[in-house]
Amino acid sequence: MNIWQRYFYKEYLFTIIFLLFSIYGLYVIVDIMAHLKVATDSKSSLLILIEYYLSTFSKRLDVLIPFSILIATIRTLYNFQSKGELVAMLASGISRLELLKPFLIVAASFSLLLYANYEWVLPSALSNIATIAETRFGKEQDSFEIKKPQEVMLQDGSKLIYSSFKRSDKTFHDVFWIRSADSIFHMKTLSCSGSPPCGKWVDEITRNSSGLLETTRSVENYDFKDMRFDLHALKNSIVVPQELSLWELVKQSWLYFDSSSPRAAEVKAYLVYKLTFPWMCLLAFIAPAPFCMRFTRMMPILMTYLVAIAGLFCMSILLQTALSIARHQLLAPYFAIGIPWLVALYYFGKPYLRL
Repeated sequence: MNIWQRYFYKEYLFTIIFLLFSIYGLYVIVDIMAHLKVATDSKSSLLILIEYYLSTFSKRLDVLIPFSILIATIRTLYNFQSKGELVAMLASGISRLELLKPFLIVAASFSLLLYANYEWVLPSALSNIATIAETRFGKEQDSFEIKKPQEVMLQDGSKLIYSSFKRSDKTFHDVFWIRSADSIFHMKTLSCSGSPPCGKWVDEITRNSSGLLETTRSVENYDFKDMRFDLHALKNSIVVPQELSLWELVKQSWLYFDSSSPRAAEVKAYLVYKLTFPWMCLLAFIAPAPFCMRFTRMMPILMTYLVAIAGLFCMSILLQTALSIARHQLLAPYFAIGIPWLVALYYFGKPYLRL
Protein backbone atom coordinates (compact mmCIF):
# COMPACT_ATOMS: atom_id res chain seq x y z
CA MET A 1 0.00 0.00 0.00
CA ASN A 2 1.36 3.41 -0.99
CA ILE A 3 1.85 6.27 1.47
CA TRP A 4 -0.93 8.36 -0.12
CA GLN A 5 -3.34 5.42 0.17
CA ARG A 6 -2.61 5.00 3.87
CA TYR A 7 -3.10 8.74 4.29
CA PHE A 8 -6.46 8.61 2.49
CA TYR A 9 -7.64 5.63 4.54
CA LYS A 10 -6.62 7.29 7.78
CA GLU A 11 -8.32 10.62 7.06
CA TYR A 12 -11.50 9.07 5.67
CA LEU A 13 -11.96 6.43 8.37
CA PHE A 14 -11.22 8.85 11.20
CA THR A 15 -13.79 11.32 9.84
CA ILE A 16 -16.49 8.64 9.43
CA ILE A 17 -15.97 7.19 12.92
CA PHE A 18 -15.84 10.65 14.50
CA LEU A 19 -19.07 11.70 12.79
CA LEU A 20 -20.76 8.39 13.58
CA PHE A 21 -20.21 8.57 17.32
CA SER A 22 -20.65 12.33 17.50
CA ILE A 23 -24.06 12.21 15.84
CA TYR A 24 -25.18 9.29 17.97
CA GLY A 25 -23.80 10.89 21.13
CA LEU A 26 -25.84 14.01 20.39
CA TYR A 27 -28.90 11.82 19.82
CA VAL A 28 -28.39 10.09 23.20
CA ILE A 29 -28.06 13.41 25.03
CA VAL A 30 -31.20 14.82 23.43
CA ASP A 31 -33.14 11.60 24.05
CA ILE A 32 -32.11 11.44 27.72
CA MET A 33 -33.06 15.08 28.23
CA ALA A 34 -36.43 14.46 26.56
CA HIS A 35 -37.08 11.45 28.82
CA LEU A 36 -35.28 12.65 31.93
CA LYS A 37 -38.02 11.42 34.27
CA VAL A 38 -37.81 7.91 32.83
CA ALA A 39 -33.99 7.91 32.84
CA THR A 40 -33.87 8.85 36.53
CA ASP A 41 -36.64 6.47 37.56
CA SER A 42 -35.79 4.04 40.34
CA LYS A 43 -36.40 1.12 38.00
CA SER A 44 -33.83 2.38 35.47
CA SER A 45 -30.26 1.60 36.45
CA LEU A 46 -27.15 2.75 34.61
CA LEU A 47 -26.55 -0.73 33.16
CA ILE A 48 -30.09 -0.85 31.76
CA LEU A 49 -29.65 2.57 30.13
CA ILE A 50 -26.34 1.48 28.60
CA GLU A 51 -27.92 -1.71 27.26
CA TYR A 52 -30.86 0.26 25.89
CA TYR A 53 -28.71 2.81 24.03
CA LEU A 54 -26.30 0.18 22.72
CA SER A 55 -29.32 -1.65 21.28
CA THR A 56 -30.64 1.64 19.89
CA PHE A 57 -27.24 2.23 18.27
CA SER A 58 -27.67 -1.01 16.33
CA LYS A 59 -31.20 0.04 15.37
CA ARG A 60 -30.04 3.45 14.06
CA LEU A 61 -26.89 2.17 12.38
CA ASP A 62 -28.45 1.92 8.91
CA VAL A 63 -29.20 5.66 9.08
CA LEU A 64 -26.08 6.85 10.91
CA ILE A 65 -23.51 5.13 8.69
CA PRO A 66 -24.71 6.40 5.26
CA PHE A 67 -24.99 9.99 6.48
CA SER A 68 -21.59 9.77 8.18
CA ILE A 69 -20.05 8.45 4.95
CA LEU A 70 -21.75 11.20 2.93
CA ILE A 71 -20.48 14.03 5.12
CA ALA A 72 -17.04 12.43 5.48
CA THR A 73 -16.69 12.06 1.69
CA ILE A 74 -17.46 15.72 1.06
CA ARG A 75 -15.34 16.94 3.95
CA THR A 76 -12.30 14.79 3.10
CA LEU A 77 -12.26 15.51 -0.64
CA TYR A 78 -12.75 19.25 -0.19
CA ASN A 79 -10.02 19.24 2.47
CA PHE A 80 -7.62 17.47 0.10
CA GLN A 81 -8.56 19.92 -2.64
CA SER A 82 -8.08 23.02 -0.48
CA LYS A 83 -4.57 21.85 0.48
CA GLY A 84 -3.66 21.20 -3.17
CA GLU A 85 -3.13 17.48 -2.49
CA LEU A 86 -5.54 16.33 -5.20
CA VAL A 87 -3.79 18.50 -7.79
CA ALA A 88 -0.42 17.05 -6.81
CA MET A 89 -1.76 13.48 -7.08
CA LEU A 90 -3.33 14.10 -10.47
CA ALA A 91 -0.18 15.84 -11.74
CA SER A 92 1.87 12.77 -10.74
CA GLY A 93 -0.20 10.63 -13.12
CA ILE A 94 -2.69 9.05 -10.71
CA SER A 95 -6.17 8.94 -12.22
CA ARG A 96 -9.30 10.14 -10.45
CA LEU A 97 -10.67 6.61 -10.31
CA GLU A 98 -7.47 5.40 -8.66
CA LEU A 99 -7.72 8.18 -6.09
CA LEU A 100 -11.28 7.16 -5.23
CA LYS A 101 -10.47 3.46 -4.66
CA PRO A 102 -9.75 3.83 -0.90
CA PHE A 103 -13.10 5.61 -0.49
CA LEU A 104 -14.88 2.83 -2.38
CA ILE A 105 -13.27 0.09 -0.28
CA VAL A 106 -14.19 1.83 2.98
CA ALA A 107 -17.80 2.40 1.85
CA ALA A 108 -18.11 -1.23 0.73
CA SER A 109 -16.74 -2.39 4.11
CA PHE A 110 -19.41 -0.41 5.94
CA SER A 111 -22.04 -1.97 3.66
CA LEU A 112 -20.85 -5.40 4.81
CA LEU A 113 -21.03 -4.12 8.39
CA LEU A 114 -24.71 -3.27 7.88
CA TYR A 115 -25.36 -6.76 6.49
CA ALA A 116 -23.71 -8.24 9.59
CA ASN A 117 -25.80 -5.97 11.79
CA TYR A 118 -29.01 -7.09 10.07
CA GLU A 119 -28.09 -10.75 10.47
CA TRP A 120 -26.55 -11.07 13.93
CA VAL A 121 -27.09 -7.93 16.02
CA LEU A 122 -30.28 -6.09 15.05
CA PRO A 123 -32.82 -8.87 15.80
CA SER A 124 -31.57 -9.17 19.39
CA ALA A 125 -31.24 -5.39 19.71
CA LEU A 126 -34.86 -4.75 18.70
CA SER A 127 -36.05 -7.42 21.11
CA ASN A 128 -33.99 -5.83 23.92
CA ILE A 129 -35.38 -2.38 23.16
CA ALA A 130 -38.98 -3.60 23.34
CA THR A 131 -38.38 -5.63 26.49
CA ILE A 132 -36.59 -2.81 28.33
CA ALA A 133 -39.23 -0.27 27.31
CA GLU A 134 -41.97 -2.62 28.45
CA THR A 135 -40.51 -3.70 31.79
CA ARG A 136 -38.44 -0.70 32.86
CA PHE A 137 -39.76 2.43 31.20
CA GLY A 138 -43.35 2.24 32.41
CA LYS A 139 -45.04 1.12 29.19
CA GLU A 140 -47.87 -1.31 29.62
CA GLN A 141 -47.67 -2.66 26.08
CA ASP A 142 -44.74 -3.26 23.80
CA SER A 143 -44.32 -2.06 20.26
CA PHE A 144 -45.93 -5.15 18.86
CA GLU A 145 -49.34 -4.80 20.49
CA ILE A 146 -51.65 -6.44 17.97
CA LYS A 147 -54.81 -4.54 17.04
CA LYS A 148 -56.42 -7.39 15.15
CA PRO A 149 -56.45 -11.11 15.98
CA GLN A 150 -53.38 -13.05 14.91
CA GLU A 151 -52.95 -16.78 14.47
CA VAL A 152 -50.21 -19.33 14.97
CA MET A 153 -50.31 -22.86 13.60
CA LEU A 154 -49.08 -25.51 16.03
CA GLN A 155 -47.28 -28.74 15.21
CA ASP A 156 -50.37 -30.92 15.60
CA GLY A 157 -52.39 -28.86 13.15
CA SER A 158 -54.35 -26.97 15.81
CA LYS A 159 -54.42 -23.20 15.90
CA LEU A 160 -53.85 -20.38 18.40
CA ILE A 161 -55.73 -17.13 17.86
CA TYR A 162 -54.64 -14.26 20.11
CA SER A 163 -54.96 -10.49 20.42
CA SER A 164 -51.52 -9.60 21.80
CA PHE A 165 -48.21 -11.08 22.93
CA LYS A 166 -46.08 -9.74 25.79
CA ARG A 167 -42.46 -10.59 25.14
CA SER A 168 -41.09 -9.86 28.59
CA ASP A 169 -42.79 -12.94 30.07
CA LYS A 170 -43.71 -14.77 26.80
CA THR A 171 -47.44 -14.50 27.45
CA PHE A 172 -50.34 -14.46 25.00
CA HIS A 173 -53.43 -12.43 25.90
CA ASP A 174 -57.08 -13.14 25.06
CA VAL A 175 -56.33 -16.51 23.47
CA PHE A 176 -58.42 -19.14 21.70
CA TRP A 177 -56.90 -22.59 21.21
CA ILE A 178 -58.89 -24.29 18.46
CA ARG A 179 -57.92 -27.90 19.00
CA SER A 180 -60.64 -29.19 16.68
CA ALA A 181 -64.08 -28.21 15.38
CA ASP A 182 -65.61 -29.78 18.51
CA SER A 183 -63.10 -28.62 21.16
CA ILE A 184 -62.05 -25.02 21.82
CA PHE A 185 -60.33 -23.42 24.80
CA HIS A 186 -60.60 -19.74 25.62
CA MET A 187 -58.30 -18.16 28.20
CA LYS A 188 -57.37 -14.70 29.39
CA THR A 189 -53.63 -15.41 29.26
CA LEU A 190 -51.42 -18.26 28.07
CA SER A 191 -47.82 -18.42 29.27
CA CYS A 192 -45.43 -20.38 27.03
CA SER A 193 -42.32 -19.70 29.13
CA GLY A 194 -42.59 -23.06 30.86
CA SER A 195 -43.45 -26.60 29.93
CA PRO A 196 -46.29 -27.35 29.62
CA PRO A 197 -47.92 -24.02 28.69
CA CYS A 198 -50.14 -22.66 31.46
CA GLY A 199 -53.43 -20.82 30.95
CA LYS A 200 -55.26 -18.51 33.35
CA TRP A 201 -59.04 -18.14 33.60
CA VAL A 202 -59.67 -20.93 31.12
CA ASP A 203 -63.04 -21.84 29.61
CA GLU A 204 -63.42 -25.16 27.81
CA ILE A 205 -65.95 -25.07 24.98
CA THR A 206 -67.18 -28.33 23.47
CA ARG A 207 -69.90 -29.36 21.06
CA ASN A 208 -72.89 -31.01 22.72
CA SER A 209 -75.22 -33.72 21.40
CA SER A 210 -77.36 -31.06 19.71
CA GLY A 211 -74.40 -29.80 17.69
CA LEU A 212 -74.10 -26.54 19.66
CA LEU A 213 -70.94 -25.21 21.29
CA GLU A 214 -71.25 -24.63 25.02
CA THR A 215 -68.95 -23.94 27.97
CA THR A 216 -68.50 -27.20 29.85
CA ARG A 217 -66.06 -26.05 32.55
CA SER A 218 -64.16 -23.00 33.79
CA VAL A 219 -60.95 -23.09 35.83
CA GLU A 220 -58.55 -20.46 37.09
CA ASN A 221 -55.35 -22.28 36.07
CA TYR A 222 -54.88 -25.07 33.56
CA ASP A 223 -51.78 -26.84 32.24
CA PHE A 224 -52.09 -27.69 28.54
CA LYS A 225 -50.12 -30.93 28.39
CA ASP A 226 -51.49 -31.74 24.92
CA MET A 227 -50.36 -28.43 23.39
CA ARG A 228 -47.26 -28.95 21.25
CA PHE A 229 -45.28 -26.23 19.53
CA ASP A 230 -41.72 -25.44 18.49
CA LEU A 231 -40.52 -22.38 20.45
CA HIS A 232 -38.22 -21.27 17.63
CA ALA A 233 -40.96 -21.53 15.00
CA LEU A 234 -43.41 -19.88 17.37
CA LYS A 235 -41.05 -16.96 17.91
CA ASN A 236 -40.59 -16.42 14.17
CA SER A 237 -44.36 -16.54 13.66
CA ILE A 238 -44.96 -13.87 16.30
CA VAL A 239 -42.08 -11.52 15.54
CA VAL A 240 -42.82 -9.08 12.73
CA PRO A 241 -40.62 -9.40 9.60
CA GLN A 242 -38.87 -6.14 10.44
CA GLU A 243 -37.19 -7.87 13.41
CA LEU A 244 -36.15 -11.06 11.63
CA SER A 245 -32.58 -11.68 10.53
CA LEU A 246 -31.72 -11.94 6.85
CA TRP A 247 -31.44 -15.73 7.02
CA GLU A 248 -34.80 -16.06 8.77
CA LEU A 249 -36.36 -13.81 6.13
CA VAL A 250 -34.89 -16.01 3.39
CA LYS A 251 -36.31 -19.15 5.02
CA GLN A 252 -39.73 -17.62 5.55
CA SER A 253 -39.85 -16.19 2.01
CA TRP A 254 -39.24 -19.74 0.75
CA LEU A 255 -42.09 -21.04 2.91
CA TYR A 256 -44.37 -18.25 1.64
CA PHE A 257 -43.14 -18.57 -1.95
CA ASP A 258 -46.59 -19.33 -3.41
CA SER A 259 -48.58 -17.43 -0.79
CA SER A 260 -50.27 -14.05 -1.27
CA SER A 261 -51.13 -13.49 2.39
CA PRO A 262 -50.25 -10.18 4.14
CA ARG A 263 -47.55 -11.98 6.16
CA ALA A 264 -45.98 -13.32 2.95
CA ALA A 265 -46.00 -9.86 1.37
CA GLU A 266 -44.28 -8.33 4.40
CA VAL A 267 -41.64 -11.05 4.55
CA LYS A 268 -40.75 -10.67 0.86
CA ALA A 269 -40.78 -6.86 1.04
CA TYR A 270 -38.47 -6.70 4.06
CA LEU A 271 -36.14 -9.30 2.54
CA VAL A 272 -35.60 -7.21 -0.60
CA TYR A 273 -35.39 -4.01 1.46
CA LYS A 274 -32.74 -5.38 3.82
CA LEU A 275 -30.75 -6.89 0.96
CA THR A 276 -30.55 -3.55 -0.86
CA PHE A 277 -30.52 -0.87 1.85
CA PRO A 278 -26.82 -1.36 2.80
CA TRP A 279 -26.02 -0.10 -0.71
CA MET A 280 -26.83 3.34 0.73
CA CYS A 281 -23.26 3.33 2.05
CA LEU A 282 -21.95 3.06 -1.52
CA LEU A 283 -24.44 5.61 -2.80
CA ALA A 284 -23.39 8.06 -0.06
CA PHE A 285 -19.85 7.94 -1.50
CA ILE A 286 -20.61 7.55 -5.22
CA ALA A 287 -23.11 10.42 -5.47
CA PRO A 288 -21.06 13.38 -4.16
CA ALA A 289 -17.50 12.27 -5.01
CA PRO A 290 -17.32 13.49 -8.67
CA PHE A 291 -18.76 16.89 -7.72
CA CYS A 292 -16.14 17.29 -4.98
CA MET A 293 -13.27 16.76 -7.44
CA ARG A 294 -14.07 19.71 -9.68
CA PHE A 295 -11.53 22.52 -9.65
CA THR A 296 -13.11 25.98 -9.57
CA ARG A 297 -12.27 29.32 -8.02
CA MET A 298 -15.39 29.31 -5.87
CA MET A 299 -16.03 25.90 -4.34
CA PRO A 300 -19.75 25.61 -3.43
CA ILE A 301 -19.00 23.75 -0.20
CA LEU A 302 -22.14 24.69 1.73
CA MET A 303 -24.41 24.03 -1.23
CA THR A 304 -22.76 20.64 -1.78
CA TYR A 305 -23.46 19.63 1.81
CA LEU A 306 -27.08 20.81 1.67
CA VAL A 307 -27.90 19.19 -1.68
CA ALA A 308 -26.13 15.92 -0.80
CA ILE A 309 -27.85 15.57 2.60
CA ALA A 310 -31.23 16.43 1.07
CA GLY A 311 -30.65 13.94 -1.75
CA LEU A 312 -29.72 11.10 0.59
CA PHE A 313 -32.71 11.91 2.79
CA CYS A 314 -35.04 11.84 -0.23
CA MET A 315 -33.56 8.51 -1.33
CA SER A 316 -34.24 6.99 2.10
CA ILE A 317 -37.83 8.33 1.96
CA LEU A 318 -38.27 6.82 -1.51
CA LEU A 319 -37.08 3.44 -0.25
CA GLN A 320 -39.44 3.62 2.74
CA THR A 321 -42.30 4.45 0.37
CA ALA A 322 -41.31 1.59 -1.94
CA LEU A 323 -41.25 -0.75 1.08
CA SER A 324 -44.77 0.34 2.03
CA ILE A 325 -45.97 -0.22 -1.55
CA ALA A 326 -44.44 -3.71 -1.58
CA ARG A 327 -45.89 -4.59 1.85
CA HIS A 328 -49.40 -3.67 0.66
CA GLN A 329 -48.90 -5.75 -2.52
CA LEU A 330 -49.40 -2.81 -4.89
CA LEU A 331 -46.21 -3.82 -6.70
CA ALA A 332 -43.85 -6.76 -6.47
CA PRO A 333 -40.98 -6.00 -4.04
CA TYR A 334 -38.34 -6.36 -6.75
CA PHE A 335 -40.02 -3.68 -8.87
CA ALA A 336 -41.10 -1.35 -6.07
CA ILE A 337 -37.70 -1.27 -4.34
CA GLY A 338 -35.60 -1.85 -7.46
CA ILE A 339 -36.87 1.16 -9.45
CA PRO A 340 -35.37 3.84 -7.11
CA TRP A 341 -32.03 2.04 -7.18
CA LEU A 342 -32.01 1.84 -10.99
CA VAL A 343 -32.79 5.56 -11.27
CA ALA A 344 -30.02 6.40 -8.76
CA LEU A 345 -27.53 4.15 -10.58
CA TYR A 346 -28.32 5.75 -13.94
CA TYR A 347 -28.12 9.35 -12.67
CA PHE A 348 -25.09 9.09 -10.39
CA GLY A 349 -23.20 6.57 -12.54
CA LYS A 350 -22.94 8.84 -15.55
CA PRO A 351 -20.31 11.23 -14.07
CA TYR A 352 -17.92 8.30 -13.61
CA LEU A 353 -17.90 7.69 -17.35
CA ARG A 354 -16.12 11.02 -17.74
CA LEU A 355 -13.50 10.48 -15.01
